[in-house]
Amino acid sequence: MGVTTVTVAGPPYRFSRTNHESCEMPGKRLRWGIVGYGDVVRNRVLPGLLSLSETVAGVWGRDAQRARALSDEYDIGFGTDDYDALLGSVDLVYVAKPMAARAPLAGAAHRAGLPVLVEMPLGLPLPIAPRTPPGRRGAVPHSTNPT
Repeated sequence: MGVTTVTVAGPPYRFSRTNHESCEMPGKRLRWGIVGYGDVVRNRVLPGLLSLSETVAGVWGRDAQRARALSDEYDIGFGTDDYDALLGSVDLVYVAKPMAARAPLAGAAHRAGLPVLVEMPLGLPLPIAPRTPPGRRGAVPHSTNPT
């Protein structure tokens, strides 16, 4: 199978359908920022990303001690309760928080000019960004949930 180039709220990424390790930004490894430290992150997101040799730069949560404990457990970047510090250290953000917190956290990451992957559903029907940052394309909501 061939390689498909996709642009969603950021620079082009190459995805090979037969080799997960070829998912890359040309000339650079992506640094993931993980928002949350619950079951989904601990048992699915981090093991999945690390099994693909992805770089997880940091974990954010309201409780810095829990975020640091998770980053130590998986031997990844850093754990923090400073969201701006996380946003300044990563290339994209994965948000896995309870529904009421998802939209504000995703909106802040989007306004910082970062691509955002959000655990679905996004949350309340609130605008996550009043305007798209310069040089970025608007994000398109996508769901595989048929309901």
